[in-house]
Amino acid sequence: RTAFIMHRPKDVTFARSLMGEPIHILHWMGQKPKQHTKRDEICMSVATLPITKKYLVIAHIGNPHYPQHDIYYQKLLAGALKVVTFDRRILGYKGSNIIETPWGYEPNTFYKYPCLKTYKILCTGYMADPEAIDASWDACGKLSSKLCHVGGILPEVKGGRWYDRFEGVSDQEMRRLYNSSEYVSGMRREGGFELPVIEGYACGCQPIVFDQLTMRKYYNDFALFVPNVPRYELTKHLVKKLLPRKSIKPDPDILKRFHWKTIMAKMWTKILEAN
Repeated sequence: RTAFIMHRPKDVTFARSLMGEPIHILHWMGQKPKQHTKRDEICMSVATLPITKKYLVIAHIGNPHYPQHDIYYQKLLAGALKVVTFDRRILGYKGSNIIETPWGYEPNTFYKYPCLKTYKILCTGYMADPEAIDASWDACGKLSSKLCHVGGILPEVKGGRWYDRFEGVSDQEMRRLYNSSEYVSGMRREGGFELPVIEGYACGCQPIVFDQLTMRKYYNDFALFVPNVPRYELTKHLVKKLLPRKSIKPDPDILKRFHWKTIMAKMWTKILEAN
């Protein structure tokens, strides 16, 4: 959202009212496609379905939570000026109005600097198994190395001397934690783009991801891949991957692919052509 606003064309303004028929920018995160709910409003703090005739959908997920309302989901995407997503395969929608693009990072925010590597791997999230935080914790214990977890309290992860948890950190603190880590996790069992992969890589972390189509699409030339297997089997794979000490030098050509300024310039061009 911040990058979308920051890197907009000079002649684009954001409206404070519905006067003049503005375009509603809608983030799709799996909300109920049939009706706006109070729970959705609490989660996102904004209207979660279109409030104007013209709207743009930025899709981070398909429709896994409300398959019984798929007809409304299909109508929602079909009615959009454009549907922006990182991988059209996740949508379950076949329209011609899709813009496919990687997400990105700000090079002025995330960058490598000399720093002691305190942590073996940095994980982010609020779900122990779906984001492989439990297996990463197991692996760090076996290697007598510390896990950095940015996210919520997890009953499955008991803490201990090999575990530090942070939550609600600033971008500056996040940069420090990345630089303090040898590896960064982009493991999510259900798939996704996983911004920590590119943010962490820019800060000198070696990314580890599941062997999935989206991960291969964007990270094939610089990430380490592990199979999407149950916790204790995954732990064995992670122990082998995490054993070498890592402090990589990010490739400038790889980083340029993910600069928000470049990504947003292309995205805005396509959006304005559709309006």
